[in-house]
Amino acid sequence: MKELGDKEIIYHQELADVISPLDLDAVYLYGSLTKYTFEKLKLLNSSEKLYYFDNQKELLKALRTNILKLESASLLFKGSHSMRLNLVVNEFVNYIKE
Repeated sequence: MKELGDKEIIYHQELADVISPLDLDAVYLYGSLTKYTFEKLKLLNSSEKLYYFDNQKELLKALRTNILKLESASLLFKGSHSMRLNLVVNEFVNYIKE
């Protein structure tokens, strides 16, 4: 969503309104703009476990630690290409395969 222009902050805040009512066990957010999503989710008293990361290594570490101990999990990775989230996804998938 980095290509959203001058409304990028508003759109990232609005994501919290979409995420909050969902029955999710946890939400992992990465990147400077998702900080706005994270902050609004906290204000909405979201029941999910909320995690915010500003670097990929910490995100990957948390995914390895928290997700892999679950019996099952569904994951959705969403990010603009410029955030290079694909690198995290690829590394996480390769880690799972080991």
